[in-house]
Amino acid sequence: MPPPNVQSDWAAARSAVSGITLTELFMRSIPRQCASYKRTATFTNHTIPVGLLNAHQTKSGTWGKIVVIEGKLLYRILEPNVEEHILDPQHFGIVEPQVLHQVEPIGEVSFYVDFHK
Repeated sequence: MPPPNVQSDWAAARSAVSGITLTELFMRSIPRQCASYKRTATFTNHTIPVGLLNAHQTKSGTWGKIVVIEGKLLYRILEPNVEEHILDPQHFGIVEPQVLHQVEPIGEVSFYVDFHK
């Protein structure tokens, strides 16, 4: 990944060439054998549980798919290296099992998390 000070220029150039965003380039995939088993309520910037705003993780074997309905959400993966992704209705986030992460609203937002095992 490019250094932070050139990340936006690099992302814009890459997107202009291929239509692919950094989130799409670096986001993981939920394994095919996993199936959705639970979904959270829809949260807004006013109702996000405090726990989601702070570092937290899923249990072993549990994946998450963060789906933004409206607005933008900053998804920060905290390990093994810090990654930041801007999620919106066209770009979802994948939460890997037992990996520390957190979210932060960017203005008005609504989203939910779909859990897979």
